[in-house]
This record gives sequence, C-alpha cells and structure tokens, in this order.
Amino acid sequence: MEVGESTVGCAPHTVIQGEAIMLRKKLVSAGIVSVVLCSLVLSGCHSERKARLLVELPDYCNTPDGMALMPDGGFVLSIPNFNDPTPGAFIMKVSAGNKVSKFFVPPVHPETGKAGPMGICLRRRAICTTRTTNSVPKRLGLRA
Repeated sequence: MEVGESTVGCAPHTVIQGEAIMLRKKLVSAGIVSVVLCSLVLSGCHSERKARLLVELPDYCNTPDGMALMPDGGFVLSIPNFNDPTPGAFIMKVSAGNKVSKFFVPPVHPETGKAGPMGICLRRRAICTTRTTNSVPKRLGLRA
C-alpha cells in the first residue's frame, strides 16, 4: 500500500489480493516483452544480410574517432591519429556518394605542438570538436 491510501471499508485480505493481481499482471507483461525480444534477437541472427565496408580511408587516417551527419547526407569524421601521429590530425569528409576527402586540418596546440580532435558535432555554421591537452579536453570551435 502507498502512504496516504485508505483501507476504510476494505478487508485486509482484499487489499492483499489486489496487490497480488497487480503483481501477476506485471509479471505476465514482463514475460510477453521477454518472449518478443528473444524472438526478435533470434530471427535477426539468421539474417542473410552481411556487413560490408562503407568506405576505405587513406593510410594516413590510422585512428578514426567521432563522426557527425551533414545536411547533404554525407558525414564528417575526426581523425586524431593517436596510433601514429606522424601524418598529423584531420577532419575528413565522406560525401553522400561515399567519396573521402580532407575537410579540415586542425591547428596544433601551441604548447604541445600536437592536435587531437576527439568527437565531433555540427552546429549551424561551425564544427565543434574537443582537443586534448595533457589529457584535459578543451572545446575547439571550427568555423566552416
């Protein structure tokens, strides 16, 4: 029973029976949901569709990170290149036709001499990403 509920006019066994009925309904609902989810998972496991490569990035893109959809159906992809920092960091664009191109080269940090764009989102006329400076993320607004 909830605090503040009245049992005036109800026998105690009636209240207990009501709670038992509600519990039974919840268990039946949970059972139905479980059966439906299991059937969806099992039917998806036998799908004939196979994963395929969408685009192949150039060799100098060794650590892709975040991506954001663009209004034209393409997307931008942040490439911090932490695995091999030799080529530097990039923001790449993948067009709606799956053509890959360099979109932006982020400036290096004045103290570390490195750039590491992590994550990315698009705003109305800017690309926002974070860059790491001694493991502290900082916002970097890039005008497009």
